Amino acid sequence: MKNSTRHHQGEVVCAVGRCNSDVDPAIGAPLCEHHAKLVFVKVATIYGMSLPPKQKARPVKHAVSPVGTVYIVQHGNRVKIGFTRDLAQRMQYVPHDRIIATFAGRVEAEQALHEKFSHLRTVGEWFKAEPELVGFAEAIGRRKAS
Repeated sequence: MKNSTRHHQGEVVCAVGRCNSDVDPAIGAPLCEHHAKLVFVKVATIYGMSLPPKQKARPVKHAVSPVGTVYIVQHGNRVKIGFTRDLAQRMQYVPHDRIIATFAGRVEAEQALHEKFSHLRTVGEWFKAEPELVGFAEAIGRRKAS
């Protein structure tokens, strides 16, 4: 049987066509986040499964985004930096081994962290779990706990 794992510049990449996006380790299949979502929606539709509720776009009332929760979670050798208005609901759908840190903030804070760690980005909001990022997140978690 032929090994279907594809590599690009030493990294495992999505098995779909010419897609060279990094594989999302949380998926458990050689697919990037985008193609995994497409497969999930198709399978859910075929088998009549319910999908997670879509977040409805809220009209912008202020020039500043609303306060929510910025979260940093780890899943295997990847870290996700995200923003949500409902952390408990979001954690039901985000694969994670541990929640490293959470703090009240705006989407701009999440975007600033994405920029700060852009050199570690793998796909979407997922980053390599390098000591630089994990240590930063753990320090935030320790500050909040004390």
